[in-house]
Amino acid sequence: MKRATEFSKDAGKAKSKFLKVLESIISHSLNPAETEDEEFFKKVTGRYPHPDSVVLKRCRFGKPVAFASMPVSYGEPFPTMFWLTCPYLLKLCGKLESALLHRTLEAEIERTERLRKEFYEAQMKMINIRKEVARATFLDLPRSVLETGIGGVRNLMRVKCLHAHMAASFAGIESPVTKALYESITVFECEEGCF
Repeated sequence: MKRATEFSKDAGKAKSKFLKVLESIISHSLNPAETEDEEFFKKVTGRYPHPDSVVLKRCRFGKPVAFASMPVSYGEPFPTMFWLTCPYLLKLCGKLESALLHRTLEAEIERTERLRKEFYEAQMKMINIRKEVARATFLDLPRSVLETGIGGVRNLMRVKCLHAHMAASFAGIESPVTKALYESITVFECEEGCF
């Protein structure tokens, strides 16, 4: 197994394995991020994307809605694998967080056995995806990264960020949180495109 700091030496091979693993999990073909996609990511998030990023979904205007990246950033372990980059959806998720939807959902998940089970299964799916990517790319990640849930959360019954759950939904990870998001957000694309 390679340590995360040794990863950059074989980034090309790992990237193609990463792409294949994600495609097998998501069940549709994906494309590596192009330079304009990376610029879009930077413009939206204020940070450079991981060098191994792929576009999970595009909007009707051709812009990346969500990215996927390996659980390593510039040689260091990094738990977040799915990134929401649609400014429209980010804004809506932000409004829902400001209205404390994530806290309301945490309370409902805690009170309801069925929701607890569904949420835990979604978190475990995230963990299993991360572990499969690490296994397939020979990446040795610490347990502190491997065993975190959506958005890198350590407490698997906690909702960290709504946008992380929305991004994970584009990778096929459904939960009570994504169901609530899909009920709250009725229009999933802006009318005129962004930037």
